[in-house]
Amino acid sequence: MSGSATEIPERETDCWKEPMPLLGAGAVGRLDIRLANGPVDRDAVYRFRHRVLGRRMGRKMGFTACDGRLLEELDVGSDHLAAYGEGNTVHAAIRLEEFHAACARRGLVIEDSCREPRPGGEEASFSSRLLVDPERGAHLTVRFMASLVTSLARRGFQRDHCLESNGDDRLRTRLGYRESPLQVVSNGGRRMLEIVLPVSDGAGRSPSGSSTSRWRLIGRRG
Repeated sequence: MSGSATEIPERETDCWKEPMPLLGAGAVGRLDIRLANGPVDRDAVYRFRHRVLGRRMGRKMGFTACDGRLLEELDVGSDHLAAYGEGNTVHAAIRLEEFHAACARRGLVIEDSCREPRPGGEEASFSSRLLVDPERGAHLTVRFMASLVTSLARRGFQRDHCLESNGDDRLRTRLGYRESPLQVVSNGGRRMLEIVLPVSDGAGRSPSGSSTSRWRLIGRRG
């Protein structure tokens, strides 16, 4: 599983480590929005998922409930962006994958409805459904999604995709996601949403141009 190495890399922070203003009920104090680095961080993500989904998901939809955690087969080889609070408690999380790898793992057959070639060498990501602690305010959701877009751009991705009807379509639309010309012709023909990410200076790319370990190449700027 990704992040299972003995040596845990230095934690990176994309943004929002400073104290967040109190915006009413459910506001979070100090947040650290970053990738889950190592088994301890990932375990915190799985425990958070169990708190949010455990009662109604259990062993359904590919999840396995195990000792207070909720795991999914797709977690293997993927990364998680999470909002960590006091005591390393997770308040929001989303799974991140390379686009083509994500489609292959899910058996998705993709068709481009506009038939127009995309720029050569374009790198794209795939993000799963966003999970947010239901006891927290909507401001956390907006800040977390903004951090997601920033994080992906810094790592050299040009687009991010997600399946439509993940439950957060309205928020993603507000942040700039639009219906993608890429459509899933398998799995009931579900549509995709995509966002063209801000141009990065390329610092997130590895020297070889490979996307391997792309998530962990960039530390906090400034």
